[in-house]
Amino acid sequence: MLSIFKSDKKYNIGLVLSGGAARGFAHLGILQALEENNLKPDIISGVSAGAIAGAFYADGYSPIEILQILKGKKMWEYVRLAFKRQGLMKITGLDNILRQYLRANTFEE
Repeated sequence: MLSIFKSDKKYNIGLVLSGGAARGFAHLGILQALEENNLKPDIISGVSAGAIAGAFYADGYSPIEILQILKGKKMWEYVRLAFKRQGLMKITGLDNILRQYLRANTFEE
């Protein structure tokens, strides 16, 4: 295994959140159920909408707070198609929301 993946930390509960646009935010219900049963993940991984939900949760927001921040927003407020050399999507809207609400600036925080 590559050394970047080695860790002496031991994790009891890991959570992987998938994407799926707005369906990805259904994970908030799972996070709420985990909290109600006093289960807190030690490590969180996610892709697309799951990564957004996971980032907010890891930053200390409750599932209800995350929902309040994100509800009513349309997907195109986060991501727009942009056929440029840098990629197919422009994420300025998502970047603005993350910068506005997330307290942590690094993974270590």
